[in-house]
Amino acid sequence: MMIALLATMMPMQAQESVKLIFTAITSNGSYSPFTYVSATNLTRGWTETLMYPDTVLVLTSSVGIDEQQNFAGLRLGEAFPNPFNKETNVLLDMPENGETLIQLFDINGVIVASEQAYLAAGTHKLKVFLSMPSIAFLCVTTNYGRYVTRLLNTGCGGENRISVETIGAPSPCPMRGSLMGDFEPGDVMSYEAVLVSGNDSLWSEVITQEQFSDETIVLVFPNTGPIGIIEGKFTVDANGTKVYFSQGNLQYIGSATPPYWKFAERQWECLGNNGQGSASQNVDRDLFGWGTSGWNNGNVYYQPWNTNNSDGTLYGPRGEFDLTGDYAQSDWGVYNPISNGGNMAGRWRTLTTDEWGYVFTRRSTSSGIRFAKARVAGMNGMILVPDDWSESIYDLHNTNNGDASHTSNIIDATQWATLEDAGAVFLPTAGYRYGNSVFEVGNGGNYWSASCYIEEDKIEGFARGMYFDYGYFDPIDGYDRYGGRSVRLVCPAE
Repeated sequence: MMIALLATMMPMQAQESVKLIFTAITSNGSYSPFTYVSATNLTRGWTETLMYPDTVLVLTSSVGIDEQQNFAGLRLGEAFPNPFNKETNVLLDMPENGETLIQLFDINGVIVASEQAYLAAGTHKLKVFLSMPSIAFLCVTTNYGRYVTRLLNTGCGGENRISVETIGAPSPCPMRGSLMGDFEPGDVMSYEAVLVSGNDSLWSEVITQEQFSDETIVLVFPNTGPIGIIEGKFTVDANGTKVYFSQGNLQYIGSATPPYWKFAERQWECLGNNGQGSASQNVDRDLFGWGTSGWNNGNVYYQPWNTNNSDGTLYGPRGEFDLTGDYAQSDWGVYNPISNGGNMAGRWRTLTTDEWGYVFTRRSTSSGIRFAKARVAGMNGMILVPDDWSESIYDLHNTNNGDASHTSNIIDATQWATLEDAGAVFLPTAGYRYGNSVFEVGNGGNYWSASCYIEEDKIEGFARGMYFDYGYFDPIDGYDRYGGRSVRLVCPAE
């Protein structure tokens, strides 16, 4: 996949400023937000960072680029570093003593942290902590007015908070505007775009040129596939549709502020008995009731933290509908941005029961091998090998046998790296949740499909899934929808 960043052509005319409007597109023509663009004036030695959702950059020949004014000696600095991993610093110069309100806003304008203090004249270091990958805005309000600077966090963990450290007398610090000098037509400019997802970043090619006027600038991201995938292709139907699996099981991080969705960092990881039997919104979880993406589908239970087990018909779309079509938003991957999976809604989805069955029982592969039970890094589970798998990569035993035991293949973390590099997927036995209790962690693998449970003698309140344990396997099993089960997402293999 190639992602291109465009600066839309503006009318050619004699002007004192150059206006660029940025947007991101994928190779198939669909639009996508960029995370940020760096524009560097190599002639005059300044850099401006344009963070999404900002899409307009104006280079002015008389005053340069300045997004805020600092009056009466009050100065709010650029964050350093920026982008950052969970923690950054911003310097504030106060011309005199005064009450100061410091607030941290998320991209939706919600206050996620706040600090009020009486600050003495001088320089103060504002330490900012963010718990999830996101764009945020630090706002400082004083008697002189309101001042804002933008932040970009790429790390996960901790909590959102602000602390203030007094340094002393006013001292030189990087101020918004002071890093950016004048611009004159003909200056040598350098442009680079970045797309951040979790701990991964994609950097575009760098374009360096003399900048005279408005023009179209195309920045290209080289990428072999979407972020967050295992790079093995799997055919999921007789039409030849191919997908990539996500790098790990889906997790909802409710302990963060605000909460977010992510993939497990390693394929064998699961949260187990971490308290996710609780109905608390503040608990991390990876076992979900069916259709609990957080999208209000008109039923009673649709949030990831719902654990009520009184009636399966209260989960998922009302009636017998799959998590597709009009109800596709009930699919966890369709509705939610996944922080380390591209951080955009609509990139992922859940396999249907027919697709699960095809992957395990009807798919053609180069080696004839489709799956094998195994114990990887001490965790029991199921290995899926991609269509182009070669037996020379690793000698798997007891393959395509759902009745095999997990001890058929004992693989340590170092050995698994070889299999994963070749595109192998591992589905851990993450167990299941019934009401407020979690069972079978390390023994049973329970994975949802996007398909409701429909047969001639259909059972209302059930949905399809895939199940395996030590000596049993059913790729098209049926479950009560209120049960908490694993979700492993896929995306198109372009």
